[in-house]
Amino acid sequence: MLIHTVGSFRRRALDPRFAEWPVGTVFTRDDVSILGQSLVEAAGTVGTPLVRVGERSAPSIEGRFCCVVVTRVEAVIAAESGVGEEVWLDAELDADAVVRGSALLLGRAGTRMRRPYIVRPALRPGDLRIALPGDVAEGDLVALACRRPVALHDIRRRPYHPERLSS
Repeated sequence: MLIHTVGSFRRRALDPRFAEWPVGTVFTRDDVSILGQSLVEAAGTVGTPLVRVGERSAPSIEGRFCCVVVTRVEAVIAAESGVGEEVWLDAELDADAVVRGSALLLGRAGTRMRRPYIVRPALRPGDLRIALPGDVAEGDLVALACRRPVALHDIRRRPYHPERLSS
């Protein structure tokens, strides 16, 4: 088990997607710390959604700074199209800002293989898809790296989502 875990962390450290995380980011089995601050503890203290902005780990045309958004899963439901599942988060995210492949489950280790989910709500429904463990559930925390800083007021949900209203 230990060799698998060490190998997993080494692959993650070499993966270019993880260069989009802020300087000082440390990944553990079920948490991420940025400059020594646990994202699980921060979410428990100040709530979600939570934004942490930091200097980018590697140079990028996107700019000097990036951020991490921590959000809570509100529901996991079958997609309206009948294909796949949707994961409803407590933040409204822009697919253009989120680094593809950066979604991490926080607070516990997933026990099933990762699979794709459609993220809702999103600025353009259906645009944002993330891979999470198959056992993701209501109440779980999810961290997403973003290419550029986002303001908390920009990701707070809009009050009107006709797709959530029953007919």
